[in-house]
Amino acid sequence: RGRGDGPARCGGRDVDGDRRIWIADRAASRVRVFNLCGREVGGFGPVAASGPEERGALGGLVDLCLLDGPDEDHVLVTRGGERRHAAQVFRTDGHWIASLRPRGEPEGTFRGLRRGACAGRLTWLCEAGAGRVQVFRDHEFHFLFEVPVRAGGRFEPTAAAPLEDGRWVVATGGRESS
Repeated sequence: RGRGDGPARCGGRDVDGDRRIWIADRAASRVRVFNLCGREVGGFGPVAASGPEERGALGGLVDLCLLDGPDEDHVLVTRGGERRHAAQVFRTDGHWIASLRPRGEPEGTFRGLRRGACAGRLTWLCEAGAGRVQVFRDHEFHFLFEVPVRAGGRFEPTAAAPLEDGRWVVATGGRESS
């Protein structure tokens, strides 16, 4: 349930090294943390920002992932829609750290982020609205890719997951999902 017995809408989720469950609650614009018994033990948001496009705003949450490695106390939060601050890094206490720059452009916007995935120094963002995957290293733009599809189709990446050998799997939606 959401706050005050209101509805909750679970977007992304991840589990940290202490086996706490982190959930992006879209309905409450809040990152929520639960223990294994289902008791809420922390979280952050909604952030008091002057508008939905301000850094630190959490409206439109779609996913989150915990960063491992030297930034293990950070969480990547992704938001849907067309936004400049759609991929943001927070400390686990809710303190804003950075917004990832789409295509490395300071004023660029993401279009339709669906999921983010983190492994080591890399972050992969599935941008279904733009038909591409953007890859970041240490929170800085690294490269992007699009996959050609048959005539009339569109590449719609919806999720990415790292494999142990360094390769990644990307799931796509649309007419030719795979």
